[in-house]
Amino acid sequence: MATTLADRLKEQRRRHFVGRMEEKALLRDALKARELPFLLFYGYGPGGVGKTSLLREFAAIAEDLDVATFTIDARFVPPNPESCEWALMQVTGTSSPADARKVLSAKRAILFIDTFELLHTLEGWFREEFLPSMPDTLLTVVMGRRRPSHAWMSDSAWRRLAKIVGLRNFNEDESRKYLASQEVSPDRFADLLKFTHGHPLALSLVCETLAQNQSLKFDPETNPDIINLLLERFMDSVPSPLHRQALEASSMLRNTSEALLAAVVDSERSFELFEWLKTLTFIEAGPFGVYPHDLAREAISLELRWRNPDDLARLHDKARAYYADHLERTSGLAQQAILSDYIYLHRDNPSIKPFFNWDLSSSYVDLAKPSDHNEILQIVRKYEGEASEKVAKVWLKSGASHIQVLRNSQEVGITGFLLTIESSAAMQSEIDQDPGVKRCIGYLSEKAPLRQGERSLIYRYWMSREGYQDVCPDQSLLFVAIVFSSLTAQNLAHDFQVCANPDFFAPMFEYASLPRLKEADFKIGDKTYGVFGHDWRSLPIKAWLALMSERELPVAGAAPPTVKAEEVVVLSQSSFEESVLQALKTFNNPARLAENPLLKSRIVLDRVSPDADSRERIRNLREAIFEQAKTLVASSKDAKLFQALETYYIKPARSQEAAAEQVDVSIASYRRHLKAGVQRVVELLWQIETGG
Repeated sequence: MATTLADRLKEQRRRHFVGRMEEKALLRDALKARELPFLLFYGYGPGGVGKTSLLREFAAIAEDLDVATFTIDARFVPPNPESCEWALMQVTGTSSPADARKVLSAKRAILFIDTFELLHTLEGWFREEFLPSMPDTLLTVVMGRRRPSHAWMSDSAWRRLAKIVGLRNFNEDESRKYLASQEVSPDRFADLLKFTHGHPLALSLVCETLAQNQSLKFDPETNPDIINLLLERFMDSVPSPLHRQALEASSMLRNTSEALLAAVVDSERSFELFEWLKTLTFIEAGPFGVYPHDLAREAISLELRWRNPDDLARLHDKARAYYADHLERTSGLAQQAILSDYIYLHRDNPSIKPFFNWDLSSSYVDLAKPSDHNEILQIVRKYEGEASEKVAKVWLKSGASHIQVLRNSQEVGITGFLLTIESSAAMQSEIDQDPGVKRCIGYLSEKAPLRQGERSLIYRYWMSREGYQDVCPDQSLLFVAIVFSSLTAQNLAHDFQVCANPDFFAPMFEYASLPRLKEADFKIGDKTYGVFGHDWRSLPIKAWLALMSERELPVAGAAPPTVKAEEVVVLSQSSFEESVLQALKTFNNPARLAENPLLKSRIVLDRVSPDADSRERIRNLREAIFEQAKTLVASSKDAKLFQALETYYIKPARSQEAAAEQVDVSIASYRRHLKAGVQRVVELLWQIETGG
């Protein structure tokens, strides 16, 4: 019998869970088997498809069978091997990786890893090192948005020991069962199914909204923006303005705890508001609080930004004060978690976006090894020449340097590096060999002398292997590493940022309160480098973070945008494939392409501005299809597939026979190549559509 609210919530969720019968049966049969038939269940699918809900159902099945479960949410794990091992120790209650594996081997168990797409940079390490070190009595279940790399299936052993399952929208029968479980009147089923296309999150939001107002109508022809529309209607029907503020606060905050809700919204009713948030179907619970589903978060926060910037400013102020207070009272990993929450307030800052690439980097930060030194020197020589390489060699041998590298589990070697020097620990002989460090230390002596116990850091070298200091995902990852280093360094008085293109980055550094220190600029060989810096004594961390938060906010009272960003249309995989095939068939017919649902899909909307007209979207749809088709040329084996696509769809010959003759293959081979080419293009576009 249920004895706690958690038990009641679990009962309700199981009672209303529908669908995924094959996946549930697969797990149940595996757990009942004498020996696990597979050791990895890898589920993937787009946002809102119900991955986390399925994990909860899997956990309930495991509980029924007396199988121990351990859960890691990748939202709260930095993407590096050490943090993953730390997370494993946390969930097993152990103090070493070896002890964690002993706990997992005690009896049959399941390790759940949710939002695995955030750890995709470690996929190779996960496949080659992490999983093989686990006992064969452990079943690992991961859920994420990204399709797993082909390396899993190209390995014959993993083909037998892994189940890779793509999760899609509910079919009509599953959708009807879900609506019935939520006590929706059967006479509403038809229009709601047409409106939601079986998208699980959309279905749950429909039910949430109908619970507030049964008379609402949902018209898919006039309201294609499903998630935004449902949330707008739900927000209009929340129990009170205070409940609305709690929901808006949760969209702005990385994690919302009851204590944070008390500080930001209402101290007397925080328990009631927090419990209400936990009941919402689009709110997830994690180890540090609750948070909305990504689609819901973006829709709610976007609406708040233009509807009431004053409310947004007030929420920011209170959250900032809460974080600042806790920042001073924490240390170590707890302090890093608070800093992550603090920095999350800046995610939409328009002033620094031109200097960051917000695409997810395929690399992760790691400590350098002696075996990395030669490659580091090669990168320096490539971009800065022999004179700079000679200086870098000095610091690679120095105890005053801290070297971090970027690694990519899919590539050999490093993809970039950051070399930081603590000036007070540097030997004079080392300083004399580096004009850059010498000028920075000279600036300190003249302008900002260090006091006893104070430290200064010089971010002397930072560059990616392929792009040097150009704006790219790896460059942005290095910038984040620099920010974390400065914000967590003990007794830091001053830091310096060396930059090869100071004029370009000046607006960003000045915005971030790192003024140009021309007195510290220096020259090595024929290259001149600019230096920016910040004195943390004149503007301490708490005040600096407060300044950054204030600068992030829009101007209060600004007029709302006349056009709202359009939501990506929800398509099942079969509908997507059909739409791609239709787009190929009408590739040279703009009138027919104008009717294609792909014009409102991610593969187009990610390439155009929100107010792009039909002509612009059609052009980008054709370009997206052609770009993916063109990738086939890179492989001599697949080049014939592109030839078939080009001669039939893109630049069509008068007939298939003529096209086959043009590319010099039999008609049977031509048709086979055409079919395979279409399938490859569909797969490539689907990966983009689902974030794979």
